[in-house]
Amino acid sequence: MSTLFKITFLSFILLLLSLFSESNGGLYIYSYLSENDLYKISDLQGSGSSDFVLVVLSSGILFTLFLTTSIIKSIKLETKYILFFFYILLSAYILSLFETSSFLHISYSTISVGKNFTFTAWFMVYIVIIITVVYQILRRIKRLF
Repeated sequence: MSTLFKITFLSFILLLLSLFSESNGGLYIYSYLSENDLYKISDLQGSGSSDFVLVVLSSGILFTLFLTTSIIKSIKLETKYILFFFYILLSAYILSLFETSSFLHISYSTISVGKNFTFTAWFMVYIVIIITVVYQILRRIKRLF
């Protein structure tokens, strides 16, 4: 199986994990205004559900675009990896639209303070996808020179 389809499969796992992250503890935000102040985002008024939806939307768009690009045979392999990189940027932009706090702040709170293991797995798969795509692009660029 080629690296392209492995990345697409990882994005499918990412989508599945994003669907279950809310049921396994939800997203959390850690408030630095008072010591040890932990809030579950879905308990905040109206903002939690939209933040969770953005995680699912980001993962769904990433999987759909990866799958579509992988299936199209007329696109060169190098171009596919570059498109994958732009899809990751689009996904990161969607994740930056969180209302409650920044994506990194919520990720830190959910992983370390909230102990949501499903979101931890989601975040690790997301990082693996980013590293793999960047590595493949750098490898292709190295071949050119």
